[in-house]
Amino acid sequence: MSTLGYKASFTDIYTAPDPRGYLRELSQYDYQVPQNALPWILPQLPAGQPESTQVLDLCCSYGFNAMLLNHTASLWQLRARYQDPSLDDVAPADLIAQDRDFYASMRSKRAQIRGLDISQPAIDYATGAGLLEAGWAENLEEHAPSASLADGICGTQLITCTGGISYITDATITRVLECLERPGEVRAALFALRQFDMGPIQEAFARFGVTLTRQPGAHLRQRQFVSEDEHTQAVKETEKRGLDPTGLEADGWYYADVFLTQP
Repeated sequence: MSTLGYKASFTDIYTAPDPRGYLRELSQYDYQVPQNALPWILPQLPAGQPESTQVLDLCCSYGFNAMLLNHTASLWQLRARYQDPSLDDVAPADLIAQDRDFYASMRSKRAQIRGLDISQPAIDYATGAGLLEAGWAENLEEHAPSASLADGICGTQLITCTGGISYITDATITRVLECLERPGEVRAALFALRQFDMGPIQEAFARFGVTLTRQPGAHLRQRQFVSEDEHTQAVKETEKRGLDPTGLEADGWYYADVFLTQP
């Protein structure tokens, strides 16, 4: 459940064994933030040997960020693929096998990407399709990380999150940072809806010696509102935070601010 209580939920299509339903539904609202975030994420990859860079993608869903980061495909190509009627009758297991070949043909590896999400089917798809090196379906808002998760992410150098900040809080961030071998050196590229107060998450990073800063003037389109009620409430929450929705939420879109760590 989103901490923004009025925000539309896509839970019913989020537990499917593949991303067809999820992307078909979100495409109706022109979901695009992973693509818009990519130019901000790439410069955060440490210099040197990018293929050895370890990235942790929070709220990774079906691995959309990994699709974009490690492949030549765009989000628009992915949306078109999964809306293709010829895939309607393909069994999920067969689609995963097809997708493994599809992504392998466009592989342009920049990093080792591991994923964390509460949806086990989404994690299973992303690992099965070869998008994630490893993935865990765990809720760190409520529970401490498993030994497998803690060990698997200990070498993380970059943390990303493009669509989940309204679902996770500083509790998840703190538990992730506690797992890292060098939390004070970690980089992060987080994208948070403007209705969300990032103060507690910034404070969580600060406790480990990391400064997380909002990038002035950087507002990325996430998706269109699904209803007039969602639109109205989002504008109200934006104004309640002392922000001006003119030209942004007022025009019918969710916008995300960009938060980066200082190198």
